[in-house]
Amino acid sequence: MATVAWASTAFAGGSVVVAIFSVIFAKQAANRARRNVSGELYLRFMSDYGSPEFCEAMRCLREWKDRHNGDFAGQWRSELAKGDSRARQVDMARRRIKYYFLPLAQLKSAGYVDEKLFHKVCEVRGVSLLLEIVKPLEKTDENGALYWMKPYEDMKPQQIKSETRDGS
Repeated sequence: MATVAWASTAFAGGSVVVAIFSVIFAKQAANRARRNVSGELYLRFMSDYGSPEFCEAMRCLREWKDRHNGDFAGQWRSELAKGDSRARQVDMARRRIKYYFLPLAQLKSAGYVDEKLFHKVCEVRGVSLLLEIVKPLEKTDENGALYWMKPYEDMKPQQIKSETRDGS
């Protein structure tokens, strides 16, 4: 009888060891999968950021702000209401920058993107354009109401490590 008890104990102990290793390996596999997904997301964001369309959107917004100085947002709203083609280009550029960062902000807000990836993507110059130009444009609807989405509030200009004119 003692042999059976000993064998049962040994079998149970072996099962515990196997279970512990299974948990360790499963956790390592999950971490690898999370890193792979984070890497793919980062590459997607950087590929979009490096596109000619994104570069043109950044240039368009910078030029509008530089030309219209203080009330660039109000002038944009006024010109857009008149159907001005340049104001429509600024609107498309605004949307391009906004909707580049929106998925990132929403994924972070929902807990699908970790802080490290979020901050890495926000190191680009485009986040300063989002905050300095797109945000004021978003705030200037016809009624003067605030139209700014909460998920962007985590994006801060101090997260930018390098500021260059070419957007890198």
